[in-house]
Amino acid sequence: MGILKMIDRNLQLKPKPERWQDEPRHFNLIVCFEQRIFDIVVEDLYSRKPAQHRLAHVVNIETPDNFASAKIGGTLACQLVEMIAKSPDWEAEFPALLGIIEQTVQLQHAVVFY
Repeated sequence: MGILKMIDRNLQLKPKPERWQDEPRHFNLIVCFEQRIFDIVVEDLYSRKPAQHRLAHVVNIETPDNFASAKIGGTLACQLVEMIAKSPDWEAEFPALLGIIEQTVQLQHAVVFY
C-alpha cells in the first residue's frame, strides 16, 4: 500500500491526530503499538492526580511503522480484545490472555491506577 493510500485510510479513521494527554475518560485497557508511546502513556497516568483510583492495563504490541506490520499488530490487538470480550472475568484471566498473545509477539504490560 502506498503512502497516499495509507494517509487516506487514516483520515477515514480519525479526522486529526489525537494526544493521549488530552483524553479525560477512563479506560480499562489501553493498547499502544510503539514503545515510545507506551512510555508516554504510562508516565502520564502515573503523573495524573488520581481521580477515580480505577485500574487500567497498558499493553504495548511493538509494531514497525509499515502497512504489513500494522496489519499484524492490529490483528493481535483485535485478538486480545475479542478474548477479553468473551471472558466472563477478563481481569482475572488477563495474564493468561496476554500469554496467548505473547506466543506470537513480545509485549510490554503495565498496571496503573488513575
